[in-house]
Amino acid sequence: MKKLIIIIAIFFFFVMGLKLGDNSFNQNKIFEEEKNQFEQEITTPNNDYEAKELVPQKNTINKVADLFDNTIDKVVDKLKNILKKL
Repeated sequence: MKKLIIIIAIFFFFVMGLKLGDNSFNQNKIFEEEKNQFEQEITTPNNDYEAKELVPQKNTINKVADLFDNTIDKVVDKLKNILKKL
């Protein structure tokens, strides 16, 4: 019974981490805007297009998501070890 509760708790934190790290709506909107701008630039005749490098901003949400991701990785590794012992 204790193992079942632990597995359910791990699954809960896993799903919670995925939800906190999910920022797909904003990313999709940003991607579409950049794609449209890119398509306009490259379809201009005699265009001298210079690619720009996009780097994600490090903010609190990214740091928290990285923390959850690392925690989830550690928990999953420990869970694998526990299941191997069974």
